[in-house]
Parts: sequence; C-alpha cells; structure tokens
Amino acid sequence: MKKGKLITCLLLLGIILAIPSFVYLLQNCGNISGYTGEFSYFLNDTENYLNKYGAVIFAWTVILMFIVYLKLIKHSHEFKGIKNILITAFVVGMAFVAILPNTSKDVFFYMGNGRLIDKYDENPYITSISEVKDIDPTDSILKTVGDQSEYKFVYGPAFLTICGLLSKISLSSVSMFLYEFKILNLISYLITTYLIYKLTKKKKLTIAFCFNPLVLLEVLVNCHNDIFVVLFALIGILLVKEAEKTRKKSFLKSEITFICALMFIVFSALIKYIAILILPFVIIYRLRKEGFCQKILDIMLYFVVILGMFVLPYIPYLQDIDGIFSGVIAQSGKLKDSIYMIVATFTGNNNKIVSYCYSVGFFVLFYVFIIKVLMQIFRKNDFKKAMENTYIILFWTIFIGLTNLTSWYLLWLFIPVFWTSGKKLKNFIWIGFLYELTYTIFYFTKADYTYYQIWILPFIMFMMVLRGILGCFKSNNRKLKENG
Repeated sequence: MKKGKLITCLLLLGIILAIPSFVYLLQNCGNISGYTGEFSYFLNDTENYLNKYGAVIFAWTVILMFIVYLKLIKHSHEFKGIKNILITAFVVGMAFVAILPNTSKDVFFYMGNGRLIDKYDENPYITSISEVKDIDPTDSILKTVGDQSEYKFVYGPAFLTICGLLSKISLSSVSMFLYEFKILNLISYLITTYLIYKLTKKKKLTIAFCFNPLVLLEVLVNCHNDIFVVLFALIGILLVKEAEKTRKKSFLKSEITFICALMFIVFSALIKYIAILILPFVIIYRLRKEGFCQKILDIMLYFVVILGMFVLPYIPYLQDIDGIFSGVIAQSGKLKDSIYMIVATFTGNNNKIVSYCYSVGFFVLFYVFIIKVLMQIFRKNDFKKAMENTYIILFWTIFIGLTNLTSWYLLWLFIPVFWTSGKKLKNFIWIGFLYELTYTIFYFTKADYTYYQIWILPFIMFMMVLRGILGCFKSNNRKLKENG
C-alpha cells in the first residue's frame, strides 16, 4: 500500500527534524530551562558552518514533507475511515511533539504569563513578565521567556485561564510545562481532525488538515494557540448545523443549540479575537428564514448572549481597563513588523507613508466586510455561501488588516476553507507551504521572525504565478490529448 510507505516517509522526516531536539535534551539531561528557541541549537557551530547545512536540511525536509502530504491526499481512499486516520495522525503527531519549538518562541510567552497568575497572582494585562523577573530573577520559567517578556499579555482571558491551569500542574518545571502544552495541542489537533471529518464526511479534506506540514510544524512543534481558536470555532459551526437540522422538529431545542454554538465561537474569540468575524455570518444564516420582528428579537437575544460571554471573563482583570487592551494595541501597532515592512523598506522607513498605507488597507477591508455582511442579509444565502464569505474576510484580514504576517495565522482559514471551492483550498495549501519554506531564512540570517517577511510576499506571488503557468500548460496538454 502506498499509504503505508508515505506515512513511514512522513515519520522519518519528523524524526530527522527531531534529532537536534534529542541531542539538546541528552546534553542537558532532559532539562530545557534556559532554552531560547533559537535555531542555533541545530548543529551548533561557532563559525556557523554546520548551521548553514542545518538550514539546507530543514528546507529540503519541509519540501519533502509537502510532497508526501500531497501524495497522501491523492491516496486518501486507502484510509479505511476516521478511526484509521486518527490513529495514524496520533502516531505521526507524536514524532512532531518530540521536537522542541524552533521557529517561534510564543509558547514560552504563554508559559511565563501562566506563571504570573499562578505563582505571583499578577494581572498579565497590566504587568509584564520582565517586571516580575526583575523581582525574582531565579524563576526558571520566567527566565526562559526571553525578549518577549517586555510585552503584556495580548490574548483573551480564556487562553490566560488555560495557561494558569497548566502552570499549576507543572510543578515549576520548564520541561513539564512545555510538554503539557504539547500534549494539549496534540489532543486539540486530534479532536479538530475528527470534527473536520464529521462536518465534511470527506477523508480527503480531513487528510488535507491533519497531515499538512503547516499544522504539524506550527501546532505540534511550536505549540501555537491558534489550534484552540480553530477547535472551538469548529465546535460552534457543528452546533450551528445541528441547530438547523432540529429546527423543524423542535424550535426551542434548535434555539438552545444555536445559542450554545454562539458561546463556543465567542470562547474561540476569547482566545484570539479574530473569531469575532465569524459571528455575523452564522447569525445571518440562522435568521435567513425569519420575519422582520422575529429577526429583531433574536438579534437582541444573541447580542445579550455574546456580550455577556465576552465581558464576564474580563471581570477578574478589570483593575485597569486601559491596561487590559494595551497589549492588544501594542500588538496591532507593529506596522514595521507586518506586510507593510515592504512599503517601509522602499520608502526609507517613512512612518507616515506606512501608516497611510495601513489606514487605506484597513479602510478597504472594513468596507469589504460590511458589503459581504449586507450581501449575506439580502441574498439569503445558504451555509456554504456564509462560510465562503467568512473565508474571504479572514483571508484578507490576515494579509491586510493584521500585523506580524506569520504562517500560523493561516491556521484560522481551516475554519471555513472546507466549504469553499477546490481551487481556494489548493491555493491555501500552497500558500501555507511557501510560508513554512521561507522560515529557512532563519538558519542563514538568525534574524527575528519579523525581518524575514519582506521575502514572503514576492516569493509567494512568484511561486503562485509559476504554479498558474504550469497549470495552464497541463490544461492545454489535456485538451490536445482529448482532441488528438
């Protein structure tokens, strides 16, 4: 079976990437206290000679992972069912869980903030890790955070609660704390895989998620919290569809199910606020058959539920309202670290021009969002159309409205992408691959991740144009054979 050989190849590639992690853990007796998350641990060499070979190994490993992944999608029919997919995903996932975070240090930032509320009873929205680190420089978890310790917490209170709970059971061990996150991400990854199958009933689409190199590297290796955003949003979408099924049989049961769906989507937004953009489309879909008066009453009910769910978790942190959102404002203000860095580079870091471009981009994005919402209201579209609109908004929010154009943000697109066209899904898969591939620049430059982004957009555009040209040649050859 080709499937078995392909899975073996994927496992071997995961083991190749795990080798430097095993070496590091053996050298440090399993203790990762003081680990910086830098690439320098990969074949570390004072003259950077071996490190360059490490870059080439990493690049080719990602390329081979992507080739194996595409082959697995083609051989999806060889998987007997969701149970077989989940078992295989677990085995492959364990190989990537063993790898220490390398292209991102965010997980250590999560750990540091969990430590703040657990041990020091501090409010991470108004107190940074560095402030506490100065008071207690011996704390091994806080020492591991690195340069991100200057920032206040930039995520929602739901995720802060998760960080605090994991800190409580970590026994003040950096290694245990990290692998708690990894195990939790692995569980979330497997549940998300199951949910995608349950929602789509298609093995090909399920495999398109669970063996995607973007998912394996950013969820299981780097432990990004975006998997929780996807997980809870998909639970919400599943409940939206369940509410629609029971609508004719029992309207009350259907309404309760839909309110539960809203609560899960809001919970997703309480991890990262991006999930808020999904709410208008699912609400409009729900109300598409209602009369005007009923729509008003339902909107008021949903508004109360959403507002209550969103505000209540912030109450324990309301010592300083401005302080709560200061981290979010700081995060969204990093224009120089975003896609607009390309503008900054070619305008001599002219802040006025960069800010103007960002304002225009955000203005366009806002009006596209309003237009899509209005179109959804007046056309009474089905669920597929609602998800397509969600995909368009999330896609352009990542590319225009947000800063720090990084690959793990693309994970959000797994929420609506399965209801879009096959072409959009293929393009999304290619973009994810190209993002991961550009990370190899770290090996050569050892630069902070914000500085490689000037390479991303031209590289992606070139590769997508090349892919389009090759696609045209294939299409023409196919037509010639058919006419031949």
